[in-house]
Amino acid sequence: MRPWFCGCLSWMIPGAGQFYSGRISKGLLFLFLFICAGNVTDYMLGTTRFLGLLPAAVFDIFGVLVFIVAAWDAVHFAKKQQALPKETSDPWFGVFLSLIIGPFVYVYLRKWLYCILWLVLAALGVLLIRGELLARIVLFIFFVGVAPHVYLIANKKHGQMGGNKAILFFILLVFGASLDIANSYLERRYGIWYAGCSSWSMEPTLKVDDRIIVNNFAYVMSAPEVNDIVVIKRSRVPRYSYALKSAEAIQSPFFIKRIVARWGDIIEVNDGIVKVNGIIRPYYPDISNDSGTRTIQHKGLLTYCVPEGKFFVMGDNIDNSFDSRYFGPVPRDAIIGKVVKVYWPLSRARLLK
Repeated sequence: MRPWFCGCLSWMIPGAGQFYSGRISKGLLFLFLFICAGNVTDYMLGTTRFLGLLPAAVFDIFGVLVFIVAAWDAVHFAKKQQALPKETSDPWFGVFLSLIIGPFVYVYLRKWLYCILWLVLAALGVLLIRGELLARIVLFIFFVGVAPHVYLIANKKHGQMGGNKAILFFILLVFGASLDIANSYLERRYGIWYAGCSSWSMEPTLKVDDRIIVNNFAYVMSAPEVNDIVVIKRSRVPRYSYALKSAEAIQSPFFIKRIVARWGDIIEVNDGIVKVNGIIRPYYPDISNDSGTRTIQHKGLLTYCVPEGKFFVMGDNIDNSFDSRYFGPVPRDAIIGKVVKVYWPLSRARLLK
């Protein structure tokens, strides 16, 4: 039983090395702890009941520790069980390092040229690939490619590795990397993800360079509500590109606005005062103002009824916001997530309800 082979298994999937060595209950424990840590972290970040940034960080660190302890336990147990002398080199150690430091493992193997080559390929991939999913697929190929190459180098040097171990390892490697890509895609679509505010349209609620947490799961079971700060996908707003040409607004695949009205509501703008269903639109919860009203750049009389299934969105910085006044109401499927928290800078960290 190769100690570092077991370590490789548990580093890819916590508990896998324990399963391989026949310790099913311990393997299940590591896997359970890792899954729980991830789910609790997502809950702490995505909930609007409390800020939860510090507890989320604690559980996130705990999840990383589960990885480390699971790998250490797998290696430690296998070392006690192996029949080979302790001084016998384990060629799987290089493969284990490749899972942690990637192409820099070639420095350990004294293969400097390979290290430079892999880094150049990675840099070209980052520069040439557009789109998050494609970038992750390239990283997948890059990640999966280094470990087999290190395996071949170690096999040529030591000639100690069995074929069955290699087959099992690379099956798990491809499975684990594919699972990571799928998990990243699902988190961006249905889970918790991080974003940055890149415009002034939501000031003073959100300032430029504020880092925010977006909860996409919030709208899986329920519809967006008035006053929610939401992330909207630009490509799903029918008139966005047309309005953008005349407004010269910043082009971005997503933008952040607040829902001020939903279908059936009537918006009135008269002499700079915004009314929804005849009621003057108050300042938003994050902004204090004595007047309690919002004024916008457009003067004169405007009356608009929000169509069925759509939402009227505006920026909190109404005098400087590219919103539904330009591109019209947004459909439900364009709203992909709810902004729940500001997490950076720490001086501005708070809930956004």
